[in-house]
This record gives sequence, structure tokens and C-alpha cells, in this order.
Amino acid sequence: MSIRVHGEDGWFCKMADEKIGLHEFVWEPSQPFGGFTSWNDFFTRRFRDGARPVADASDARVIVSACESTPYHLASDVKACDTLARAKSQALKG
Repeated sequence: MSIRVHGEDGWFCKMADEKIGLHEFVWEPSQPFGGFTSWNDFFTRRFRDGARPVADASDARVIVSACESTPYHLASDVKACDTLARAKSQALKG
């Protein structure tokens, strides 16, 4: 299997940087595959210090997405014990 890493449409091209913000992550452009050891390693990459600061890390009311994602649903007045929606229409009960 061949993975296109370099070139105008490779993993580390200018467009990839613009789309996913490669400059925000820890990686080594001079290393093979940017220093990533596997496909999973690439998709679980670490942020550079200060790249995406949390709005207020000391405020327990601030919720941060755990990955590169978009919130599925926003709700107000959520209780400590409540039913939350999740993917595939399954509910999480608190």
C-alpha cells in the first residue's frame, strides 16, 4: 500500500494545513510520515502548547469537544441527572 504524504495533494500539503490546521499540532515535517508511527497516531495527534486554549479551564460549566468534531445538539437548562441524546438515536440517562 502506498500513502501519498508529500506533493500538492498529500497528507501534509498546504491545503491539508488550511483544512485541518496541521500547524496547530505536534509533528515533524522532516521525518517520514511527519513522525507519525501509524494511521491512528496521525488521527490522535497532540496539539502544540497554546494552539487551542480552553475558554475558561477553571469554569466547570465550560464544555470542550474531546476531538475534531461538531456538536450534534445544543441544549439549555440541562440538569445534573438528565437524558442526553447521542449518535444513532440512543439515549444516555444520567
